[in-house]
Amino acid sequence: MIAGAFGAHGRFVGPDLASWQTAVLYTLLHAAVGMAAALALHRLGRLGRGACLCFTLGILGFSGSIFLRLIIGIEIGGIAPIGGSLLILGWFVLAGSGLRLR
Repeated sequence: MIAGAFGAHGRFVGPDLASWQTAVLYTLLHAAVGMAAALALHRLGRLGRGACLCFTLGILGFSGSIFLRLIIGIEIGGIAPIGGSLLILGWFVLAGSGLRLR
Protein backbone atom coordinates (compact mmCIF):
# COMPACT_ATOMS: atom_id res chain seq x y z
CA MET A 1 0.00 0.00 0.00
CA ILE A 2 2.80 2.40 0.83
CA ALA A 3 4.51 1.72 -2.49
CA GLY A 4 1.26 2.29 -4.38
CA ALA A 5 0.61 5.56 -2.57
CA PHE A 6 4.17 6.72 -3.14
CA GLY A 7 3.84 6.00 -6.85
CA ALA A 8 0.47 7.70 -7.11
CA HIS A 9 1.74 10.88 -5.47
CA GLY A 10 5.39 10.63 -6.44
CA ARG A 11 7.42 11.97 -9.29
CA PHE A 12 6.89 9.12 -11.76
CA VAL A 13 5.44 9.85 -15.18
CA GLY A 14 5.29 8.02 -18.48
CA PRO A 15 7.19 4.73 -18.66
CA ASP A 16 8.46 5.17 -15.11
CA LEU A 17 4.89 5.21 -13.79
CA ALA A 18 4.01 2.07 -15.76
CA SER A 19 7.07 0.28 -14.36
CA TRP A 20 6.18 1.40 -10.84
CA GLN A 21 2.57 0.24 -11.22
CA THR A 22 3.68 -3.16 -12.52
CA ALA A 23 6.05 -3.63 -9.59
CA VAL A 24 3.34 -2.65 -7.09
CA LEU A 25 0.75 -4.92 -8.73
CA TYR A 26 3.08 -7.92 -8.78
CA THR A 27 4.08 -7.30 -5.18
CA LEU A 28 0.48 -7.14 -3.95
CA LEU A 29 -0.66 -10.14 -5.98
CA HIS A 30 2.19 -12.43 -5.05
CA ALA A 31 2.23 -11.34 -1.41
CA ALA A 32 -1.48 -12.19 -1.12
CA VAL A 33 -1.06 -15.58 -2.79
CA GLY A 34 2.06 -16.28 -0.74
CA MET A 35 0.22 -15.47 2.48
CA ALA A 36 -2.67 -17.73 1.49
CA ALA A 37 -0.21 -20.52 0.74
CA ALA A 38 1.51 -19.91 4.08
CA LEU A 39 -1.81 -20.24 5.88
CA ALA A 40 -2.38 -23.56 4.12
CA LEU A 41 1.10 -24.96 4.77
CA HIS A 42 -0.26 -27.73 6.96
CA ARG A 43 -2.02 -29.09 3.84
CA LEU A 44 0.46 -28.07 1.13
CA GLY A 45 3.57 -29.37 2.88
CA ARG A 46 7.06 -28.94 1.55
CA LEU A 47 5.94 -27.80 -1.89
CA GLY A 48 3.86 -25.05 -0.30
CA ARG A 49 6.92 -23.82 1.55
CA GLY A 50 8.83 -23.86 -1.72
CA ALA A 51 6.13 -21.79 -3.41
CA CYS A 52 6.22 -19.25 -0.56
CA LEU A 53 10.00 -19.01 -0.84
CA CYS A 54 9.81 -18.52 -4.63
CA PHE A 55 7.20 -15.78 -4.21
CA THR A 56 9.22 -14.00 -1.52
CA LEU A 57 12.51 -14.10 -3.43
CA GLY A 58 10.72 -13.27 -6.66
CA ILE A 59 9.11 -10.17 -5.15
CA LEU A 60 12.46 -9.03 -3.78
CA GLY A 61 14.22 -9.62 -7.09
CA PHE A 62 11.60 -8.39 -9.55
CA SER A 63 9.78 -5.60 -7.74
CA GLY A 64 12.69 -4.72 -5.49
CA SER A 65 15.02 -4.07 -8.41
CA ILE A 66 12.39 -1.84 -10.08
CA PHE A 67 11.80 0.10 -6.85
CA LEU A 68 15.56 0.61 -6.36
CA ARG A 69 16.00 1.79 -9.94
CA LEU A 70 13.17 4.30 -9.76
CA ILE A 71 13.70 5.62 -6.23
CA ILE A 72 17.47 5.65 -5.85
CA GLY A 73 18.67 5.24 -9.41
CA ILE A 74 20.55 2.03 -8.69
CA GLU A 75 20.50 -0.30 -11.69
CA ILE A 76 20.92 -3.93 -10.69
CA GLY A 77 21.26 -5.67 -14.03
CA GLY A 78 19.80 -9.11 -14.48
CA ILE A 79 17.97 -9.31 -11.16
CA ALA A 80 14.46 -8.48 -12.45
CA PRO A 81 14.37 -11.41 -14.91
CA ILE A 82 15.58 -13.78 -12.21
CA GLY A 83 12.92 -12.46 -9.83
CA GLY A 84 10.26 -12.80 -12.52
CA SER A 85 11.35 -16.38 -13.19
CA LEU A 86 11.05 -17.15 -9.48
CA LEU A 87 7.51 -15.74 -9.45
CA ILE A 88 6.58 -18.01 -12.37
CA LEU A 89 8.28 -20.98 -10.70
CA GLY A 90 6.30 -20.24 -7.54
CA TRP A 91 3.04 -20.61 -9.48
CA PHE A 92 4.16 -23.96 -10.90
CA VAL A 93 5.24 -25.21 -7.49
CA LEU A 94 1.97 -24.04 -5.94
CA ALA A 95 0.00 -25.80 -8.68
CA GLY A 96 2.06 -28.94 -8.11
CA SER A 97 1.31 -28.84 -4.40
CA GLY A 98 -2.40 -28.46 -5.16
CA LEU A 99 -2.35 -31.42 -7.56
CA ARG A 100 -0.56 -33.48 -4.96
CA LEU A 101 -3.49 -32.95 -2.57
CA ARG A 102 -5.82 -34.78 -4.94
